[in-house]
Amino acid sequence: MDDRIYEFFYLILNHDGTKLKIYPEAKKFFPHFPDILERKSLTLVDYNAPLKVDVILISLKDIKKIKDLTLSLNPNGKVLFFKSKRDFLSLKKEKVSLFNKFFYIEEYGILPSIKNPRWIIPLVNPKVSASSLNIYQPSLFIPKIVKKLAQVSFLFNGKRYLPLDKFFILSNSPSSFIYNIIKQSFSSSPIYLSLFTGTPGYYRKVCFQIMDEKGDILAYAKLAETPQTKNLTENEAKVLLYLDKLNIKTSAYPKLIFYKDFSRYSLLIQSACPKPFWLRNFSITKNHLLFLEELYRKTSKANQLPFYQLESFVKIQQRVDRILLSIPSEWIERFLNGFEKIRDYIPMALSFSHGDFTPWNTSIKDGKLYTFDWEYATYDDPPLMDLFHFYIQPAVLVKKKPADFIARDVIAKTYIYLNKIFPSLSEDERYRTVVNLLIFYLMKMSSLYLEANILSKQPVTDKRLLKAWGDILDTQLMK
Repeated sequence: MDDRIYEFFYLILNHDGTKLKIYPEAKKFFPHFPDILERKSLTLVDYNAPLKVDVILISLKDIKKIKDLTLSLNPNGKVLFFKSKRDFLSLKKEKVSLFNKFFYIEEYGILPSIKNPRWIIPLVNPKVSASSLNIYQPSLFIPKIVKKLAQVSFLFNGKRYLPLDKFFILSNSPSSFIYNIIKQSFSSSPIYLSLFTGTPGYYRKVCFQIMDEKGDILAYAKLAETPQTKNLTENEAKVLLYLDKLNIKTSAYPKLIFYKDFSRYSLLIQSACPKPFWLRNFSITKNHLLFLEELYRKTSKANQLPFYQLESFVKIQQRVDRILLSIPSEWIERFLNGFEKIRDYIPMALSFSHGDFTPWNTSIKDGKLYTFDWEYATYDDPPLMDLFHFYIQPAVLVKKKPADFIARDVIAKTYIYLNKIFPSLSEDERYRTVVNLLIFYLMKMSSLYLEANILSKQPVTDKRLLKAWGDILDTQLMK
């Protein structure tokens, strides 16, 4: 038998979810590993999944990945993990006849691999499996091609030719608590869930794509476990209701289907918005500008206070105070100079903003704009925040433009837009307004990013945005 199979063993979760105990029957399957099997328990640090799995077969090396996967599993079921088809066949040779003992058997594929489980897709039928990949929304050309080819392969070849890591859920009860909550909101029967385990970091949360048996996307759900992610889902639920009151005409947005805080975690379900199936246009369109104008017109309120008296400015100062001893000296200097430069500037108005307005959080279908992912929305931002964000994010992450080019381009474009909402400003006043608001935006975003990375206690894996914000900020502070 393949030696790799001895990496696997049975585990049982205690009721509190903090320890893993060896399953006694494992000894008869793996007699050559007494040093592992005789250990009474394994402790998982920060294990706080809301659902518990009774029995798991998993690689010892990947034990910490359980937290990412259990969110979608049956709390009363048995779960079989294996790294490859070869490992699975080895298990069958050992006569581990688990498949004959359970009424419900669900098969899932893991992308990109069981060592890095980011997307989990149900391998039910070709249409559901192909549709499941829509939860993956890459921005770059090559990943989009790979996604398209994978969907075509699912539709025409099923799962036979895709090199997926897979796992099975074996159970005598039909579904998990999370599944049952989601199922109550839909008349379609059955429904299927694909899962995104979240972008690593301080604000990581699990997202579900909800589909019917034809692969049609019914809705999306977000599951938040930590205080900071629970705050985001609660904010998004309130914002979706607020948008209904605004009666926005220039953009569609998700409708709130369900939201509840279950103490240990919160669950938000919202209707699906059409997402682009192929290459995305990263340029702002007339639809985007009309939407931002309507949002500003319906939510703006006059302001006569300087920045240093505004709550949004004070929040940035407080955030910087919290992280001051943990950030590089160049960032301390940037923040101090930025505060000094704009503290006395008086924004002419404050308004509601999306907070993460980017090409990948919008789409256009049949001439209509759709805007989604409202969790970072705020009610008292100065003007132009969403416009800055839409221009800068793709310029850095996709187009990879240098900071001086981005600064000139953003100022030129927002200068023209500002004339539409503040036509009475002189050219000089308009330019100074754009520069001051850009400095505010850059300090807000960089302070949020720095604090999140410090609190997550994880190294920054992608420094492009932080470096670009700093470089653009330098170009404005030197003026």
